[in-house]
Amino acid sequence: MLNLQQNHHHRTVALSISTLLFGYFAIWLLLSEFFSKGAAAWTSGSNDIYLVTCCVLMICTVSMILIKSFQDTKRLEKVQLFDSVTDLPNSDYLKSQLANALKDATTAQPVGLMMVGMKRLDSINDSVGKDATNQVIKSVVERLRSFMDSDKLLVRFSENQFGILFNPLSDTGELAKTADTIFSIAKSPIVIEGVSVFVDFTIGATSSNGEQGDAEEILWQVGLAHVQSMDSAAQCLVEYSGKLASTAKRQSKMEIRLREALEANEIELHFQPLISHSLNSVYGVEALARWEDPELGNISPSEFVGIAETLGLAAKLGNVILRKACESISVIPGLNLAVNISPDHFFQPEFLSDVDRILKETGFDPNNLEIEITENVLMESADRANQIVSDLRRRGISIALDDFGTGYSGLSYLNQFDVDRIKIDAKFIQEIDVSDTGRRIFSSILNMIKIRGFDVTVEGIENIEQAKYLGKFGELLHQGFLYSKPLPLKDLIALDIQDCVAEKHETNHRGPELVQAA
Repeated sequence: MLNLQQNHHHRTVALSISTLLFGYFAIWLLLSEFFSKGAAAWTSGSNDIYLVTCCVLMICTVSMILIKSFQDTKRLEKVQLFDSVTDLPNSDYLKSQLANALKDATTAQPVGLMMVGMKRLDSINDSVGKDATNQVIKSVVERLRSFMDSDKLLVRFSENQFGILFNPLSDTGELAKTADTIFSIAKSPIVIEGVSVFVDFTIGATSSNGEQGDAEEILWQVGLAHVQSMDSAAQCLVEYSGKLASTAKRQSKMEIRLREALEANEIELHFQPLISHSLNSVYGVEALARWEDPELGNISPSEFVGIAETLGLAAKLGNVILRKACESISVIPGLNLAVNISPDHFFQPEFLSDVDRILKETGFDPNNLEIEITENVLMESADRANQIVSDLRRRGISIALDDFGTGYSGLSYLNQFDVDRIKIDAKFIQEIDVSDTGRRIFSSILNMIKIRGFDVTVEGIENIEQAKYLGKFGELLHQGFLYSKPLPLKDLIALDIQDCVAEKHETNHRGPELVQAA
């Protein structure tokens, strides 16, 4: 059973008892001396009667002081080691208990630690208020306590995080079983003041046989696992592993190196052609960022763009990409340029002025620039997004909705936004090779987009059959490895799209007669 007393609490109690006994012993010596003189002392007129009185008063005073001190110590320990809202032990208490548990941990009886996070607590607080939110937290605690046994210690890590210490961990599946039990809590609402509140959880976990490090290391491991769980859209348990640690160390190193790379101008651009099938020409290119670090190697944009947003560098990275893209494509007159803008960059107060400055300094024609944003940008703050989109279009810049179908996937909401082009995600074109159902779905989506008057780009075209199938839908822009992978500027200028298609596909179908825009 987990001990609910701290070591320093034991020492405080022992010191208080020792002090009390010492005081009583001193008083006993004084009284012994008095009584050794006999009863005559009471009538001798000496001052010994005052000594007795003083001793009695001293006993009472010392007792009261020590009792008060003991009570104050208990109250102080509760403040320091227990959460005031839930009466659960806090993280400091957990650290002490974890350190003690690790001393006795073995391979046969390992220690487990779980971090449980409550999602959307801020939004709950905004909707029902602080007091009601505390009631929600207390209700969650009661549900968690319902399956705690003598081998589990429930603590409150922070405002929206709880910890569960397993000492010992009964078997390798106990963490997963406990996580499933916790997730089941989320299925039924918590009713506070007549309002039904649903709480979702994120869970990270780790275990140790005593050889994986000290308490601080184990807490770091469970924290890392919990962060990974928070990154998942669905409720899930993430258990710590060496691979997780390697990923975290790599990301930490990338955070340091990204700042340096931006200062050193190490972010490069490749360009992938956008092919006008009906005009048999290259309509434009999409600029795609590339980063090759001397130590970390090639780093995917999906990695370093996310890191830039975390570090507050999204605007700086976005401006570097936009400037380089405009400077590069200026050497090919009349070629249209598409550039992705991240949500964090798009909503920066200086975004429009940054775009104006870059276009002016590079001399790039805004009528040839297309800004690509994702669906979640429009839905995150619809009114604000619409205003920015309108301001961009007034400058002659067109707007494309990228990766359509991966987010909200709704066609009805598109009319609310003043975008020019829809880019259909590659997953839809891949489905036409799989089944007739895939073709019908793609055809329906494409026709509904075109009926609404949007221009269309289809991403991810990889073979000639896909290109032929798209030909019957009229004017579309094609993009994919069938025509070209993303290329450095010098290779883009030298690219012959027709030769590229002919080399990849041994077929009598020659494909569109594509000519390089120049």
